[in-house]
Amino acid sequence: VTLHMSALAGPVNFSCSVLERVHLRGSNLDDAGFDQTRLTDCDLSHLNGARLWAEGAVFEGCDFTQSYLRRSHFKSARLERCDLTQAELAASFAVGASFRGCVLDRTDFDLAWLDSADFTDTRCRETVFRRAHMRSAKLPGVDVRGCDFADADLRGADLKGADLREAIFAGADLRRAALSGA
Repeated sequence: VTLHMSALAGPVNFSCSVLERVHLRGSNLDDAGFDQTRLTDCDLSHLNGARLWAEGAVFEGCDFTQSYLRRSHFKSARLERCDLTQAELAASFAVGASFRGCVLDRTDFDLAWLDSADFTDTRCRETVFRRAHMRSAKLPGVDVRGCDFADADLRGADLKGADLREAIFAGADLRRAALSGA
């Protein structure tokens, strides 16, 4: 199914739905609702989705490349094996979210709330985590080469075995962070 949503449609609510192989590429989904929705292999690239609400949603194998998701709400959501390359997630709220197996290259998480988020098996090259709240975040063995963690709160974060080459930690709070083998 291919859908193209415009700003004229108003906020769309997909909450509690199951969507498989739906193409929403380039749609305007500002303020859309995806709470408790399961999306599999969907094309959400080039999406305008500011303030998207997806608490407890599951996104599996979805494409979010170059999507604008500023101030979106992904609390306890699972974004797994998704491509978020160059996506804009600044000021988003993703406490307890899972990004397992995602590609997050050059994604912008500036000022995002990512406490207890799971980034296991992700690729985060040149990703911006500037001023992000990442207490107890899980990044074990993650490739974070060239990432910007300036002024980020990484207290208690798990960075064991992570590749930190060329990463920026100026002003970051790394108290109680696990860095063995990094």
